[in-house]
Amino acid sequence: MTSGLQEQKRELLFSKLDRNNDGAIDQSDIFAHIEGFLRDFNVPMDSIQAMDIRRSGAELWQLLSHADSDGDRVITKEEYAEAIDESVVERIYVSMNASFFRIIDVDGDGLVTEQELARALLRDGIDPEGVRAAFQRLDTDGDGHITKAEWDQATREMLLSSDPRSAGSMLLGL
Repeated sequence: MTSGLQEQKRELLFSKLDRNNDGAIDQSDIFAHIEGFLRDFNVPMDSIQAMDIRRSGAELWQLLSHADSDGDRVITKEEYAEAIDESVVERIYVSMNASFFRIIDVDGDGLVTEQELARALLRDGIDPEGVRAAFQRLDTDGDGHITKAEWDQATREMLLSSDPRSAGSMLLGL
């Protein structure tokens, strides 16, 4: 059973994926989300990074399509919420967000700075104060950088935690 906060997070993620705002997600919505991110970060569309994140998007769609209970080839908010569980988070979202991490890490040093995180979160409509709070929560060891392990943990919390102060909640601007 999911908490009210987990439902809120899933609704927010659903709305980010529903690019045409028609109340349902189809494969084109997922790829439009990915393509927009790649464009915003000036990632060459034929790069390994772009191919990697598209592969994760295809895996997400394949998994979500199994939740299409009425066979109409679109995923409703309810079908999406039902499909997201711990195994999906581990198999799909952690992998996909690892691809986002590598893109956000503009200098390629394997660490995300507050400035690098800000570029991604401001794009998603999170205000500067929210970015600062998210960075502080994600940087669990306080060393001034977000590691891949810290990012992966925040990804898990983004969908699974019912703690409003978790790093995953902060990533969503909650």
